[in-house]
Amino acid sequence: MGLPITLYMFLIFILQLQFSYYYYYPTQAFSYSPPPRNHSICCYEQSLALLQFKENFHIDSSALLCYFSQPKTKSWNRVIDCCKWEGVTCDRLTGYVIGLDLSCSQLQGTIHSNSTLFKLSHLRSLNLAFNDFSRSRISDQFGRFASLTLLNLSNSNFSGHIPPEIPHLSNLVSLDLSFLDHAKLDTKFFEMLLQNLTQLRQISLAWVNISSAIFPANLSSSLMLLDLSETGLHGNLPNEVFHLPNLEMLMLSGNMDLTIYLQKAANMSSNSPLRWIDISYCNFSGGLIANFFTTLRHLSHLNLQFNHLNGPIPSSIGNLTELVDLDLSSNLLTGPIPSSIGHLTQLVDIDFSSNSLTSPIPCSIGNLTQLVNLDLSFNSLTGPIPSSIGDLTQLVQLELLSNSLTGQIISTVYNLTQLVLFDLSFNSLSGPISHSITKLKALQYLELSRNSLIGIVELSMFSNLPDLSTLDLSDNNLSVRTTNIDTNGTFPNFSVLGLSSCKFQALLSSMRLDAYSALQ
Repeated sequence: MGLPITLYMFLIFILQLQFSYYYYYPTQAFSYSPPPRNHSICCYEQSLALLQFKENFHIDSSALLCYFSQPKTKSWNRVIDCCKWEGVTCDRLTGYVIGLDLSCSQLQGTIHSNSTLFKLSHLRSLNLAFNDFSRSRISDQFGRFASLTLLNLSNSNFSGHIPPEIPHLSNLVSLDLSFLDHAKLDTKFFEMLLQNLTQLRQISLAWVNISSAIFPANLSSSLMLLDLSETGLHGNLPNEVFHLPNLEMLMLSGNMDLTIYLQKAANMSSNSPLRWIDISYCNFSGGLIANFFTTLRHLSHLNLQFNHLNGPIPSSIGNLTELVDLDLSSNLLTGPIPSSIGHLTQLVDIDFSSNSLTSPIPCSIGNLTQLVNLDLSFNSLTGPIPSSIGDLTQLVQLELLSNSLTGQIISTVYNLTQLVLFDLSFNSLSGPISHSITKLKALQYLELSRNSLIGIVELSMFSNLPDLSTLDLSDNNLSVRTTNIDTNGTFPNFSVLGLSSCKFQALLSSMRLDAYSALQ
């Protein structure tokens, strides 16, 4: 279950903020403190440069670039000292502007090479993320900020080639140029970035066009976050990437011609600091290696979806006891879901969909009481739904469609009162649909089609589920009774109502058919 791209960008932005400010910089270096008495605070020239910079933009409050935004420059004026302006930080001794954070400021306009921004030569931190700079070229003048330790231009609609001056900013600790859809980085400067900037702890170039077959070896050992998602990398991923001693976040998703050998990654230190791995939509060689899961004890997020992984899920996956999100979907995995999955009690999301997994769902899955989303669809799972699934009372989405599940819909499933989406379609389930299903008050989507369910279904009982928009009971052995339905009252306003192959014990015309956009 993929996140919408805007939400994904926002989550990565928050993670990077945490890295940039909490990991790398002492708080006092970027906080405002009153200067000594009789000391001038803001330098006049820098105040003037900022005001002139402000005049190049207008505020576009309709631009939904951030989940939160505020026009920081709106309050800038000559009356208030510039060191007190929102987004501006000054050195408390010299009064020079050393920090400028205009992220999520609703700015729209262009930044030219003669911009007064580049007069702020003492800047150590510059964050212009989540604005609209109208495909401005990334100026070589950014290279003038020799003291810069943080540079963030992400999600800001810059374009063109990333200038070679940026890889020469030798003090950089954090560099984020991600989600600049129209930006390009030459291969040799890509190598320089990863090799020459030895103080780098965070680098994010997601969606920048690199298209390189050369992935530099001898990466900076200081790296803590490396995001090269959707950059067009190809060739082989160096084994050294998994052995960087401080690397906590590794994101390489969307590089479908980048070959990754888990056999090499399996030799990582038993105390690997990695806690976030997203190498989905890449080109894996082989299957999941038991040692790979043995060494990643601090991992909280693992996304390996849409690769060519084959073979079984090793039982050593149960060692990842800090895991919160696990996505192995759209691979070629076979065999059973190991019972050791029940050791991962911190899990919130599991997606094993679109594989060839077999055998019954392990009862130990009931140990995962923090689960919100469980997707085991499009496999070959057999046997009954385990009663322990009723212990997952935080579930919002339960997707078991397109398997070979048998038996009845277990009564414990009606404990899942938070369910919004419940899909058991395309299985071999039998027995009646209990009236207890109306306990699932939050349901919006109920899919039970293509089973062997029997008995009489009173459509009127769904009046107790006012948010239900999709109901599909088609292709079962059900008799549907449509009497006692008050379509002017609390009966759901379905967008999809699937009843094909059902037998009716009352005329369907008693319902307002024109209320439904799709009726089968």
